Amino acid sequence: MKRFFTLLLVFLFIGASLMAQEIQKKELDRHGIPTFVKFETKGKTVSQGESKAILSSVLNMTKNDEYKTMRTEKDQIGYTHEKFQQYYKGIKVEYGTYIVHSRNDVVESLSGEHKLINEINTTPSLSATEAIKNAKAFVNAEKYMWEQDKSYNPTSELVIVSADYGKHPDDEYKSVLAYKVDIYAVKPLSRDYIYVDAQTGEIVHTNAIIKKAAVTGSAATRYSGTKSISTDSYNGSYRLRDVTRGNGIYTYNCKTGTSYTAAVDFTDANNSWTEYDNTAKDNGALDAHWAGMVTYDYFKNTHGRNSFDGNGALMKTYVHFDKNYENAYWNGSVFTFGDGASTFDILTSLDVFGHEFGHALCSYTCDLTYSKEPGALNEAFSDIWGCAIEYKYAPEKDTWLMGEDIGYVLRSLSDPKSKSLPDTYLGQYWVTSSSDYYGVHTNNGPFCYWFYLISVGGSGTNDNGSVYNVAAIGIEKAEKIAYRVESVYMTASSNYANARTFAIQAAKDLYGAGSQEEISVTNAMYAIGVGAAYASSTDTQAPTVPTNLVSSNITQSTFTLSWTASTDNIGVTGYDIYQNGTLKGSSTTTSYNVTGLAASTTYSFTVKAKDAAGNVSAASTAKSVTTTAAVASYCTSQGSNYSYEWISKVVIGTFTNTSTAAGYTDFTSKTITLAAGSSYSVSLTPGFASSSYNEYWKIWIDYNNDKDFDDANELAFDGGALLSTVETGTLVVPSTASGTTRMRVSMKYNAAQTACETFSYGEVEDYTVTFGAVVPDTQAPTAPTSLTAASITQTTFTLG
Repeated sequence: MKRFFTLLLVFLFIGASLMAQEIQKKELDRHGIPTFVKFETKGKTVSQGESKAILSSVLNMTKNDEYKTMRTEKDQIGYTHEKFQQYYKGIKVEYGTYIVHSRNDVVESLSGEHKLINEINTTPSLSATEAIKNAKAFVNAEKYMWEQDKSYNPTSELVIVSADYGKHPDDEYKSVLAYKVDIYAVKPLSRDYIYVDAQTGEIVHTNAIIKKAAVTGSAATRYSGTKSISTDSYNGSYRLRDVTRGNGIYTYNCKTGTSYTAAVDFTDANNSWTEYDNTAKDNGALDAHWAGMVTYDYFKNTHGRNSFDGNGALMKTYVHFDKNYENAYWNGSVFTFGDGASTFDILTSLDVFGHEFGHALCSYTCDLTYSKEPGALNEAFSDIWGCAIEYKYAPEKDTWLMGEDIGYVLRSLSDPKSKSLPDTYLGQYWVTSSSDYYGVHTNNGPFCYWFYLISVGGSGTNDNGSVYNVAAIGIEKAEKIAYRVESVYMTASSNYANARTFAIQAAKDLYGAGSQEEISVTNAMYAIGVGAAYASSTDTQAPTVPTNLVSSNITQSTFTLSWTASTDNIGVTGYDIYQNGTLKGSSTTTSYNVTGLAASTTYSFTVKAKDAAGNVSAASTAKSVTTTAAVASYCTSQGSNYSYEWISKVVIGTFTNTSTAAGYTDFTSKTITLAAGSSYSVSLTPGFASSSYNEYWKIWIDYNNDKDFDDANELAFDGGALLSTVETGTLVVPSTASGTTRMRVSMKYNAAQTACETFSYGEVEDYTVTFGAVVPDTQAPTAPTSLTAASITQTTFTLG
C-alpha cells in the first residue's frame, strides 16, 4: 500500500506541473493533433526530465501508446533536443516521432507527428518470409543486389503504418500492421522499403531509399580546375582515400559495372593526378573525391556536424556506376554516380555531390518520407545544401543553379519557373498526380525559392496575387536557419505548413524574436504562399467570423464544406473546422473535405478563422448536414500492375469474351445466361507481355444478390493451383439460383486472392449473369421400326 501511495503522489505532482505550464502557441494537423507546441518559459515550468509525461499530457495518449527515446543531442546554442519514437502495443509506428526541445533544463517547445491509432490486431497472419516474397513480387526486378552481395539480403520489420499506397494525398488513410521490407534491385535500379499488410499480404505503403538524383595530392578535376586533395600512399602508389576527415572518404571505380564489391581503387604513381582527362572520364572521380572532402568540411565547420550521421561515418563514393547511367544517388549507405549519356556528363559536380550528401543527412535527422510534401522538402533541402556548399567552396560558379556543370541545368533556386517548377505553394506547375512520388522533384520549388529570398532578398507578386518584399539576411544566416529546421524541428511527415512554423521558430532561436531574420523568414514564406506576412506590432485583433457555410457533394460518409473568407487586419492564415463542437481539422483555404462520417446521420459544423499571431475568431453560425443513406454496393478489386499479365479470354459454356490488358474491366453490360442446377465447362486464358507467370483463378457469383461475394457457395469456381497455361474446370450452378446478379472473374499472380482485394499483378473482370430453370423434358421418343428375329432356338432368340 505504501508503494502505491508514493507512486500516486509522483503522478499527481507531474500532472499538476504540466497543467501549470501555459501553452503560448499550438499548431494542429488536419485531425486536430498538435504538430508544434510552444510553452511560456516564465513562471511555473516543466523540466526536461518530465519529457515523456508532457508528451502523454499534450498528445492525449491512450494506454496502448508509448514513446521511447531515440536519441538526445545538444546544439551549438545551448538547446537539448530529445527525440522519441512512437509505439503502439509495443510495435513501432512508422513516422510517429516527437521531439522535446529544452534549454537550461526547461522544456520550451515540442514538435513532431503523433499518429492516432485505432484498435489494431497486432498478431500477424502472414509470415515474414511470405511478406518478403510479396514485396519482391511487387518490385518484380530482373536482378537484385543480394545476388552479388549477400549483405543486401531482404530484411523485414513488423511496424504500424498508414495504408496510403495508390491513394491521393488528401485521402484518409487507415493504419495497419505491416512488414517493412528492404528490397534492393539492380536491374532496373531501385531500393525501397516495401510495406506489406501483415494480415492480407497487400502492398500498403512504399518509401524510396534511393533518391534518384593523410597525403596531399594535386588533382586536375573535370569541373573545378586544379584542387588539392587528400590521398593515401599504398603499395608504391597513391589512391583516392582521405583518412583525415571523420572515419574517412574513399572514392572507388565501378568500371561501368553495378557491383560495389567488385569496385577498385583509383590509383596514381606520383600523386599528381593530371592525366585523367580521358574517354573514361576518370577526372570526374577527382571531382567526386574533392567534393566529398569540402562537403564534409562545410558541415563540420558551418554546422558542427561530423559527417552525415554526426558521428564521423565513413563516406564511400562509387564512380563509373553502370554503362551510360544518367543519375546519381545515395542508397542508404554509399554515394553512387553514373557517367551520363545523352543528357548529362558524368554526374560528379560539386552541387550534385552536395545534393546527394543532403539525402544522407536527411536520413539521419528528420528522415522525411520520400513522397508528397515531405518528399518535396527532402529534395529542397538537398538542393539548398548543394547551393550552399558551392557558394562557399566554388564561388565562381552559379550558386543558384543545380547541375550547370554536367551539361543540363536541373533546377533554378532563384527562378524556379524557368525550369517549370512552382515558386508558389499550390501555384503554377504544382504537381498533384502520383508521378515522381507526387512531384518531389517539382514541388520542392517553393521551399528552394524561400531559401533564395531570405539569402539575397527580393520582391514581387506571387501566384496568389500577394505582393511581397523580403529583406536579405545573407546565405550565411539562411543556411543556419535551414539546418536547424531540418536537424532540430522536422519529423518524417513534416509539410510546408510545418516548415513555416519551424523556420520562424529556428530564426527566433538563433537571432531572437522580432529580429530581421524572423521578419525575413516569415515574409519569404508569405512570398511562396505559405502563411501571412510578418506583423510588425503585437496583433491582438481576431479575424472576422466565417460566414455562408455551404455543404456540397454529400455522400454516406463525406461532403465538402465551404464558406466565405474572413478578413483580418494582418492576414488570415487558416481555418479550424469543428464537428459537433470538437475540432475536426484545419484548412488554409475556404473549403474542407469532411470524411469519416456515418450514413443517415445529422452533424453540426462550425468554422473559426485564425491569424499568424494566434488570434481566433468566434465560431460561425452552425451548418447542419445529414449524410445520405447507406446503399449497398460491390467492393472493388483490381490488379495494380497489368503490364506483365492480364485476363485474355473467359469461356463459360457457350459464352466467350476476349479482352486486353487492364487492372479492372466492367463487363456488366455483357450477360451470361446459365440454367439453375446445370454444370458448365470453364476455360480461362491468361495473356502475357512476354514471359509466362503462374496465375491463380477464381470466379464468384452473388447468388442471393446482396451486393457481396461473402455468402456460402458464392465462390463458384476455384482453380485451386497456380498455372501459367489455360485454366479449365467445371462450374456448377445451384438449383436454387434465380434472377440476375453479378459475377466476378479474378486472376492474381502467384497467390490465391479474395473477392475484394487490390493486388500487385493481375486483373479482375465483372459480368452480369442471369439464371433460368432447367426446361423439363416432356417429349417421348419415336416408335422403333423394322424389328427382326435371329438365332431362334426352343426357348430363345435375338431381337434386332
